[in-house]
Amino acid sequence: MFDPGPQFGALTGNWAGWCCTGLLDAGGQWYLTLEEGSSGDVTGTVEYIEAGGPSMQPRIASGTVSGRHSGADVSLGFRYDDGRRGSFTGAQNSETAFRGSMSGWTSFGPDAVLFERTP
Repeated sequence: MFDPGPQFGALTGNWAGWCCTGLLDAGGQWYLTLEEGSSGDVTGTVEYIEAGGPSMQPRIASGTVSGRHSGADVSLGFRYDDGRRGSFTGAQNSETAFRGSMSGWTSFGPDAVLFERTP
């Protein structure tokens, strides 16, 4: 079967993500460092800064990322060092951004997330 290749460039690089766009304090921020192989396999690391908390101090969780990038579609799984897991499914809509739905270990349920490439 013919594979036309990615519609956009590889995901390789550093990306910052915001949950609940417009309500950043509610959802915190993700920082991803991604490496994409020639077959579309994606691996990397994740750091999540959870806003608020009982003491109103940010809580930082880190872990690993693995997934796939095919055309514009992006699917990532997250494994955090504290044992929690999450997932992201969405699409890349430009060379420097992709958006979709995050679900898993946060208390906010499935939420819209925007990831943007950072310099």
